[in-house]
Amino acid sequence: MRYKITVNNKKYVVSAKDVNSALSALAEFEDGVSPMTYKKLKEEGYTREDWKDWSDEEKFEKSQTGETNQSKQVEKPTQHTTSSSDPNSQNAEINKSSETKERWRKTFEDEIENRRKNGYEITTTNQIHTVQAKTDKAIKQATNKHVVRVLTEYKKLVEKEPEYSKQMISLAKQCDTVLIGYNFRLKTLKSLKDKINRPGTDASTYELTDTVRYTFQANDAKTVTRIMDKLVESGYTVDKFKNTWLLPESVYRGINVKLVSNTGDVIEVQFHTIDDLVIKEYNHAYYYEKQRELPEGTDEYIKYDDLQKEQTKTLKTPDGFDKLKYPIQN
Repeated sequence: MRYKITVNNKKYVVSAKDVNSALSALAEFEDGVSPMTYKKLKEEGYTREDWKDWSDEEKFEKSQTGETNQSKQVEKPTQHTTSSSDPNSQNAEINKSSETKERWRKTFEDEIENRRKNGYEITTTNQIHTVQAKTDKAIKQATNKHVVRVLTEYKKLVEKEPEYSKQMISLAKQCDTVLIGYNFRLKTLKSLKDKINRPGTDASTYELTDTVRYTFQANDAKTVTRIMDKLVESGYTVDKFKNTWLLPESVYRGINVKLVSNTGDVIEVQFHTIDDLVIKEYNHAYYYEKQRELPEGTDEYIKYDDLQKEQTKTLKTPDGFDKLKYPIQN
């Protein structure tokens, strides 16, 4: 039979024996990206082999540039180092670095404008069923009982995500701000499987701490405190509040919060400015992705640490962030 399925306002016709099989087939096609992003990446000449190790943010950013795979490969710097003695080479790297950051800035600014104008999409029942069908398949294929547990918990969170999203959207409006990176509020199944199968990860103790996550734009401490107060008033418990603006040697700038809902689900909330998000994404794409493949403490590993610190030191501390803390309630 042929089934018509709508995902992210895109209509798909899938041939399958029943509805569940149709959803599973679409989930396989999706391959860790939304159908819209998948379509754009394919149109630009990328393949699954190209994006298999990309973060969700990288997939989205590359699908938005309108450039082909070939042009991207030519444009992307091979290494961002300061060791070259050729002034022309150094200037070329600086220019490419600036262009990359400007693209990220425009992406975030466009999203903020779009959210303020058009609002947010809520995950549909069909979208939930698509991810759950994909998760069911992964559960059947899993041979480790601890991996089964993690995947089963993930499936439950997928169903609850729309309600959490509605709460966060309402909160952002109340506090006159926006959610940035909203399209990545739910960790993909592929990302989760990659994480729990990574060498050194113990599935028996693995917790879903960032499966459902939201980023608020916050340009001052008052905005952060106001949002935090409202989260606590609505029933969330603050299990962790980490402000890396208080850590001068950190390679990352931002505020990360681990919340526990009144039903025991862990939700991650982050607070960022556009400036620190640009540096975060830049460091992640050019340095962190290479660094995490290296043994900690090696010269190469430390080099990437230093390169990231160079970037974060260019950021100006937002008003009040250098003193901002919040009481932990566990």
